[in-house]
Amino acid sequence: DQKVGVDRTEAARLRKSLALLYQSTGKFEDAEKQYRQTLAQMEKLTGPGDPATAEVKVGLAQTLLSRGAASEASQLM
Repeated sequence: DQKVGVDRTEAARLRKSLALLYQSTGKFEDAEKQYRQTLAQMEKLTGPGDPATAEVKVGLAQTLLSRGAASEASQLM
């Protein structure tokens, strides 16, 4: 089989980069949405214990803290 375009793991990494951009510019709602989508995708692709998945969880937790959702953030860790 020949793949066309970006594979799913690379797409998840790109989405994580977008989430980081949103987070760094204070667009926390957009960052949260991207992190949640990336987390779901990474858990399917690499598993919940994978370091790449853990990085996404940390980013989501940081975004949640920035939005004032400390209890939800702590549940991720």
